[in-house]
Amino acid sequence: MDIIQQALTIPGFTSEAFLRELHGMAHGKRKVVEIGAFKGRATLVLADAVAPDGGLVYSIDIWDDNTYAPESFDPEDGYKTIDFLTGYRAFLRNTRMYYDRIVPLVASSHGTDKYFKMSSIEMLFIDADHAQHMVEKDLRLWLPKCRPDAVICGDDYDMEGVANAVNATAFMHGYFVVKFDGGKGWRYVK
Repeated sequence: MDIIQQALTIPGFTSEAFLRELHGMAHGKRKVVEIGAFKGRATLVLADAVAPDGGLVYSIDIWDDNTYAPESFDPEDGYKTIDFLTGYRAFLRNTRMYYDRIVPLVASSHGTDKYFKMSSIEMLFIDADHAQHMVEKDLRLWLPKCRPDAVICGDDYDMEGVANAVNATAFMHGYFVVKFDGGKGWRYVK
């Protein structure tokens, strides 16, 4: 089973086409930041694609059960039976084959940016809070952390708030927005 097919066994909303595109964008990168990871479907694909000799995926999520609908979990997840980090435990279980390439950060993306040097990130993937003001804030905080040649992309461009934030930021920074996976995914290009 290839990594995309394996990732598709993890509950999530990203399609096979989206995951293949994401894998290609992350290929050979050494520092990838993923904002929003939930159960790790995209994380697994990113971790497979990074440079095998030290490439890392920094996965940032609050993993607080209170932010997810109970039906987002499967019976074997043990929703709220131990703590309020059911999603985090599922994430660790689903991505364990690449534990050496993934650095999970149980935190908000609004504050963890301070731990990354300016112009140090080779790829930024945003798939967290979909409210327009939150996507704008993620972009405002994290764009300075990206190298000039970094891949900057995300999911859910088909949602109005996400598209508005992505488009406004693109306009302010001189990017063009390229859509993929039928308009669900987005990527900035100069």
